[in-house]
Amino acid sequence: MMDLSPVYVDLFFFISGAGFLVLGLLCAVLLAYGIAIARDIRRITSLTKKEVEEVIEDVGTLRREVKATVRAGKTAARGALMGVGVGELLSFLTATLTDARRHKKAREDAVTGMPTSKKEEGGVPYGEERER
Repeated sequence: MMDLSPVYVDLFFFISGAGFLVLGLLCAVLLAYGIAIARDIRRITSLTKKEVEEVIEDVGTLRREVKATVRAGKTAARGALMGVGVGELLSFLTATLTDARRHKKAREDAVTGMPTSKKEEGGVPYGEERER
């Protein structure tokens, strides 16, 4: 076998030792950066959490205010409409339409000689009897 001189052995240990030293320093630097990044991420997430909670509170407040405004607006609109007489107008129109339907039904009954409800049942006109 070939005899390795002590110089080559010393050179090998020196180079491998320097390589491990460089790798160790590189790992230490990467670890330091990793820790710094983890701290930043933790800080950002805590700030985001606080901001989200504030946004939720603001949206809840806004929602309550909108509901209160809508309720107040409906009440005010009803009051304004009734003050103008729209309520009386709607009552008049409803009564008029109901009367018109009654008159139409009465005319149909007069023409056919039987009430509308009897026509639907297949009844016979007044004064006539059904053939058996």
